[in-house]
Amino acid sequence: MLPNQIFNLQQNINFGLVGQAAQYRMAPSDRHQRDINIKAEALTQSAVLLILFPFDQELGIVLTQRAHYNGPHGGQISFPGGKFDAKLDRNLFDTAVRETWEEIGVDVRPFTFIGELTPLAIPVSRNLVTPYVVYTSVHLNFRIDQVEVVDLYTIPLSHFTNPKNTKLATLNDFTYPYFDFEGRHIWGATAMILSELLHLLSND
Repeated sequence: MLPNQIFNLQQNINFGLVGQAAQYRMAPSDRHQRDINIKAEALTQSAVLLILFPFDQELGIVLTQRAHYNGPHGGQISFPGGKFDAKLDRNLFDTAVRETWEEIGVDVRPFTFIGELTPLAIPVSRNLVTPYVVYTSVHLNFRIDQVEVVDLYTIPLSHFTNPKNTKLATLNDFTYPYFDFEGRHIWGATAMILSELLHLLSND
């Protein structure tokens, strides 16, 4: 039987997503202009997985820190996931499942599928990422691919709803809101996806 929070989340997703309105609460200041400039047909299809699980008396979520590489997302905190591969994946959910297994060694196929969140364009890497939410009550065991992932975090969702952990920073000529986690910045697409999830969880 699903806990009440998960059942409500599933119902809210089925009822209808708020999409960009919730995502934009954590959007960088230049996001609107980037949305105008980007063309959907030029984007690469990608998918990420939001794994929810019991964390003490609440829900927790799994985040990873990408390996440091010479690219727009090197070293950033993100959800497990990656690009659609037509040779390996039937659909984008398959992509999220496959990439999660490759990156952190978790087979989510037995988990409860909760729903699909609003796809989000990532202009800097020209990706259109579709987030999927799953839930499990079993203990999670991780096997990290250290080529792709340098660290993994399991964080209670209350950390993100605590106002003191939402901050604002400046980078070059724009500002961006971020979730502070032990001095690390969770921002950009990851923060925007989290923002929609938190809205759906709070909208009972």
